[in-house]
Amino acid sequence: MYITNTLRIPYSFRKRAILSSLFFLTIFFISENIYSSSNIKINEFKKPVHFQTPSKSQTAVQLRLSSSITTLEAGGKLYVDIEAIDSQGQVDIGYQGFKQVLFSILENQLLDYPALVNSSIISVPTPTYFVKGKAQVVMEIFTSGLTSIQADESGMISNTLSIQIKNSAWSSFKIRLESNFKNQVPISGVNQISAIDGFGNVILDFDASKNPVTLTSAALNGVIRGLGSKGNNVLNQSTDFVAGVADLTALGFTYTGLYFDFDVFAASSENGYYVESDLVEIIPNDLEATYFELVGGNSSKAGNIYSLKIVAKNVVGQTDFNYSGVKKLEFAGASVIGMFAATANGINFGNQIDVNFTKGVAQVDLILKKVEKANISLSDGVISTTSPLSIQVNASSATHFEINGSSSQQAGAKQTLSIKALDIYGNVDKGYMGGLSDASLVFTGANTSMNPVQNPLVQGRYQTGIFNQGLLVLFTQGEASVDLTLYKAEQASISVSNGTLSSNSFSIQVNAGSATHFEISGQSIQQVGAKQTLSIKAMDAYGNEAIEYTGTKTLTFSGASPTTNPTRNPTVSGINFGQPVQVLFTNGKADVDLILYQTEQASISAGDGTLSSNSFSIQVNAGSATHFEISGSSSQHAGTKQTLGIKAIDAYGNDAIEYTGTKTLTFSGASST
Repeated sequence: MYITNTLRIPYSFRKRAILSSLFFLTIFFISENIYSSSNIKINEFKKPVHFQTPSKSQTAVQLRLSSSITTLEAGGKLYVDIEAIDSQGQVDIGYQGFKQVLFSILENQLLDYPALVNSSIISVPTPTYFVKGKAQVVMEIFTSGLTSIQADESGMISNTLSIQIKNSAWSSFKIRLESNFKNQVPISGVNQISAIDGFGNVILDFDASKNPVTLTSAALNGVIRGLGSKGNNVLNQSTDFVAGVADLTALGFTYTGLYFDFDVFAASSENGYYVESDLVEIIPNDLEATYFELVGGNSSKAGNIYSLKIVAKNVVGQTDFNYSGVKKLEFAGASVIGMFAATANGINFGNQIDVNFTKGVAQVDLILKKVEKANISLSDGVISTTSPLSIQVNASSATHFEINGSSSQQAGAKQTLSIKALDIYGNVDKGYMGGLSDASLVFTGANTSMNPVQNPLVQGRYQTGIFNQGLLVLFTQGEASVDLTLYKAEQASISVSNGTLSSNSFSIQVNAGSATHFEISGQSIQQVGAKQTLSIKAMDAYGNEAIEYTGTKTLTFSGASPTTNPTRNPTVSGINFGQPVQVLFTNGKADVDLILYQTEQASISAGDGTLSSNSFSIQVNAGSATHFEISGSSSQHAGTKQTLGIKAIDAYGNDAIEYTGTKTLTFSGASST
């Protein structure tokens, strides 16, 4: 059943009232003509018949209304008896025929359903036929309440007949609303819903707990709150309707939805009754902004532009259209990575930026740089965000590698290096190589050991390779690891490249391992009796100086011969070969003084009982001749010849081989004859 809010007199009701009025006017006209000719003699009668008009000695001065019905349902038939009363209070029996009686009701009546008298609208005089001063009319009254009826015929006014009209059965609602509502705040003014019967009478005893009434936003699909036991859009309490009327303003009706538009509100019940209101304009409220709401996507790539919508809202969550113009805002909630800070319209977070608002809304471009769950917030110094906007910042595409590991490493030992594929800001690109794939990398920056020759090694997932050659390395979500073995003690600067991306130079101090032997060095030629300084180095297995071999060590030297004439032993720092020598090592190095006396190809070596050295070869040359040594047969016959050997000898009994050439000698020691 659909009933509009504005009631109208049904067509059938109007038609019935008009036809009835025409009928009674016609009868009245005919009856008056008949009555005026009542004194005419009729020849056809055998005796003259005379119509005698009633005596006018006691003429009616008042009409009296009465009815056996005291209570009637709206729209029911009310039978009203009318009597013409004379001054003595008696019925004027001479009051005959049709009279034009104008009936009236003292109380206001429904405009759309005026009362009817003999099916004619009450405001039109009703032709009423009196017989001996009495008549009866049928009234239909549609307005409920105490009804006071009067009649008037040519100035004769009746008494007041009081009838109680009850409303008929509840059949619909009537909605009365103000012309506009403010969005998201309780409404004001006169806003009512009335439970009515079929004629528009208010159902005084209407109970919403038995017949819940649902209010809806029919045009804009807004949300209605504040009503009923649940504070929603349903009137469901016995106290919601008072004398058949629900005061929506007093009950706290609040509309939330679109605004700057017109809505239609509907009231409906479970029995199918449905009524719509007139158009109501929804306008924004005038509450000032108390917080910002941020609107945007839930993810962004580092370095990409992220469009952020900022809405200034008031305490009830509505946009404050008056919040306009340039505002100074300060953003927070995104981290710095390295030297890169998040920006809003090109200005680093933490600094004030100018943002232009139009009707409470602004747009800014954020650039977030660190991979994280950023929680963006902002403030203008007075209001701020109450709920930060969470944005997952993901890495952009890798632009370089980063190597990390231990900054020191012992020669021959293994360490694990981590390799990350990073974007321009230093975030790990978890999608590098599809997230799980091998990449061919070339490592550089470490040298080969020389004694023995040993190339630096890198061990990947499937293979081990040497520096400066390609090696397959498995990347998982942008990260990989390799095992690195270096052999040369040095400050290595490790880097890696795949031909497109390159890494930083990762510095590693490669330290020598423990000493495994000595290495002796010095002059390869030495003159007997002369002193030279030998250098002794403690070396690790890969030929690096074992600088941790430090302090006074006991060494024994060998590899040089003594002389016999005179007897002289080779010495190291004044100690004969074969005897323990206290040698001071500093950072794996020591110096000793070596004196050799025997000309020979000496092979010098040293040991501390655990470590031994190489054999260091020295060509020991004789010194300058200091005397001659004559040799020959110790007996000889007089006058016979023998050959004497003459050697130039140095101070230590070594042949002075450099004594060469023709020399003038003087011999002595034999007598003449």
